[in-house]
Amino acid sequence: MDRNQFVGLLLIGLLLFGYMFWQNKQMQQYSATTDSLAVDTAHITQQATAASQVPTQQTPIAQQPDTVPDSIAQNKFVELYGNFGKQAQGEEKFITLQNDKLIVRLTNKGARVYSVQVRGYKTHFGDSLILFDGPQNRFNITFSVNRRPIPTENFYFDAQTTDTLIIANSKEQKVVFRLYYSDDQWIDYIYSLKPHSYVVDFFIDFHNMKDIIPPNTTYLDLYWKTYMPPLEQGEKWELQQMNIFYKFFQSDVSSLNPRKDEVEKDVPTKLRWVSFKHQFFSSVLIAYDYFDEAKLMMKVNQDTAINALKIMEAQIDIPFKPMEQQQVKLAYYFGPNKYSILHKVKLKEGDDLMLEQMIPLGKGLIRWINKFIIIPLFNILGRFISNYGIIILLMTIIIKLALFPLTYRTYMSSAKMRVLQPELKKVLEKIPEKDQMKRQQATMELYRKAGVSPLGGCLPTLLQFPILIAMFRFFPASIELRQQAFLWVKDLSSYDALISWHTSIPLIGNHISLFALLMALSMIVSTKLNSTTTDESNPAAQSMKIMMWTMPVLLFIWFNNYSAALSYYYFLANLMSIAQIYIVRSRIDEEKILSQLRENVKKNKGQTKSKWQKRLEEMQKQQEMMRKNPKKR
Repeated sequence: MDRNQFVGLLLIGLLLFGYMFWQNKQMQQYSATTDSLAVDTAHITQQATAASQVPTQQTPIAQQPDTVPDSIAQNKFVELYGNFGKQAQGEEKFITLQNDKLIVRLTNKGARVYSVQVRGYKTHFGDSLILFDGPQNRFNITFSVNRRPIPTENFYFDAQTTDTLIIANSKEQKVVFRLYYSDDQWIDYIYSLKPHSYVVDFFIDFHNMKDIIPPNTTYLDLYWKTYMPPLEQGEKWELQQMNIFYKFFQSDVSSLNPRKDEVEKDVPTKLRWVSFKHQFFSSVLIAYDYFDEAKLMMKVNQDTAINALKIMEAQIDIPFKPMEQQQVKLAYYFGPNKYSILHKVKLKEGDDLMLEQMIPLGKGLIRWINKFIIIPLFNILGRFISNYGIIILLMTIIIKLALFPLTYRTYMSSAKMRVLQPELKKVLEKIPEKDQMKRQQATMELYRKAGVSPLGGCLPTLLQFPILIAMFRFFPASIELRQQAFLWVKDLSSYDALISWHTSIPLIGNHISLFALLMALSMIVSTKLNSTTTDESNPAAQSMKIMMWTMPVLLFIWFNNYSAALSYYYFLANLMSIAQIYIVRSRIDEEKILSQLRENVKKNKGQTKSKWQKRLEEMQKQQEMMRKNPKKR
């Protein structure tokens, strides 16, 4: 393996690991300065908790002819909540609002979304894909009336319909829940769903309430909590992908650190939306205007009795001026993290919600390559081909052919280095092995005279590096690959377990991914074909030899838990590189190249050294003198 291949491979490895380290630091910086925060609404519902000991379920009339106990309970609620207390008792009822994309189950208790099923998708376990479900999930809006906190989650709203199933097939459908203060004063929670949409509008109408809610009210306090159930294969990877995202008002998208077991963050600025994100699906609460600020918390679920991987909470201030406005306009997005869907979501004309930023496609140049090259190519091929394994194969061929001019320059540089090895060996035989500085100077001098640059193939390799990183980000984030089978792989978005076991082995885990193994083996073959005879006495040569074997092992450990599609792509890329090596070598006349290099040496024999080479040699001499005389440093 020559220096050219070693430097290129080493830089790719270092940049790849460095890029992932940088990404981790980017996510950590958002939580580095946070204060300790306990997202808690005890201050809002302190009095309501005491009242919760009063029975909230009305006893059937047939069993209780005397209604005095209910009257006593109601009086207590009226004392606690004012006129709203009349609806603090009741029977929980459900209404289902659905279209061809969503099944949204609503409850009159708190007039909240009780559960959401995304249609057309299944979990890894074969069940209906439900983003959240049950009483463990909370949604509450609190405001004050006569110095009393009014938490809407404690009230049984009146549904303004007797239907229990409302389907939005051909037109928009609505469900209205009403909380009365008096006969002509109330609050409506209005949920609207259009056909073929993942967006549920959520409007809050205050009818004749401006004299009830204090005029100095500046915000409504919203509390949202969700238990995130497992949906995919590979708990460790899914945990890393679950996260809270949020968009600054008229600015970029940010997130918490998903690698921490528990993280809290205070965001004291305007926001446009907050998202509880699964690996491939999200629940997003969006403001038509903006939120004032938010307090966010995310932690790994430790309660094995609850089927959830993480718990996510958000306490959000909704700006509100009761004397000026009588409606608060919000919306939910419940659906897949699919680029073609997310970037089209708009609540009003000219909206740029940037929901697609939740998809981890990389940043800067990497995201640009994915957005304008990889995704369009993937979508074009997907229009004509249904098998995603074939699509990845065609993408690999197209990308490798497009990069072939750069690859050819790398091969030519490698060929020049290879055919020059016999000449280099003759030169180095005249210099003792202990004099490494002179051996290096002689090597560089020969390369200069022959017109060969040791880094001649490094630049083309580095120019290909953004493509490699773009694919590294694209495949694990592509919902299109989710649960798509190919050959022995059941799910291209997750690892393909050739062999699995129950206990977890450090670094490896509990399985062996066949495509990751094939990728590592093909990398060894490709590297071996590019290797050349080098000065074995040179420590750098020994390092290159070690790197040739350790790099594939490290990448196998790394990719073993990654998307099978990613390992499959790199495996195909390595196979094509091997094929290109054989094709190029069959068309390269190495004798002719050697003759040209020897001719270059003769022409440049009397040529003076460049200033850069003189400076380099001077630096090498100084380093050698300092090494021999450490006391003079």
